[in-house]
Amino acid sequence: MLLNGVASMLVWRLLEIGIGKIICKYLQIYMVEVVYIKRYVKLLVVLAIYGLVLGFVWGIIADNYSFFFVSLVCGEESTFLGFKRGLFVGIIVAITSFFVGLLVNFSD
Repeated sequence: MLLNGVASMLVWRLLEIGIGKIICKYLQIYMVEVVYIKRYVKLLVVLAIYGLVLGFVWGIIADNYSFFFVSLVCGEESTFLGFKRGLFVGIIVAITSFFVGLLVNFSD
């Protein structure tokens, strides 16, 4: 938990520094708009992490309910299949939430 927090803070700090420098240097946007864009990027990062966690947990729960059938068909442990499937679903949810957020923001 602590490692995830440190990693997310580091990623956000790198995004903040990089995006802030690009926006201030090349686009000449006022500071109020820069703060708004930084908040939006932070919201997208939080949505992506939330999508990963939600998809991962959902995959494990769904596969644990069908443990008997998965064991019969695949001959593997259900939790391992749930990990793989949940990670995949989480990545899809994270990417989708990112692009939907971009579309909603720039369509206004």
